[in-house]
Amino acid sequence: MKTRRIFQIVIATILVITTTCFAQRGGEQREKPTPDQIVERMTEKLSLTEDQQVSIKALYTDFFAETEELRESGDRSTMRESMKNLKTELDEDIKALLTEDQITGFEKMQSNRAKRSKDSRESRGSKGSGERQR
Repeated sequence: MKTRRIFQIVIATILVITTTCFAQRGGEQREKPTPDQIVERMTEKLSLTEDQQVSIKALYTDFFAETEELRESGDRSTMRESMKNLKTELDEDIKALLTEDQITGFEKMQSNRAKRSKDSRESRGSKGSGERQR
């Protein structure tokens, strides 16, 4: 009888630990910023005018709507290339609204974001490979 009770406690403990681990894993992914948040950050870094803020917010709102449509289409083979093209178009449209100094700052922001993204992917890859080798 005691053995059965201990076994139940061990199983319950394993379930709690497993659930906690999976819940924490989901926390690694950040929510995507909204157009308002992006424009706010860009305004801080680039000193955008009110007109620039309104125009860039509209560009990001359209961009997010178009990328969502692509995701919902389910066609993964063309989705990646289409999203890449949309992002290039978005960047060009934004640069058309900026001054030369702001363009330099915008490109620096993009470069930093790309580096952080690459570092994040590499750190996730090293974690994953370490776990698989156990």
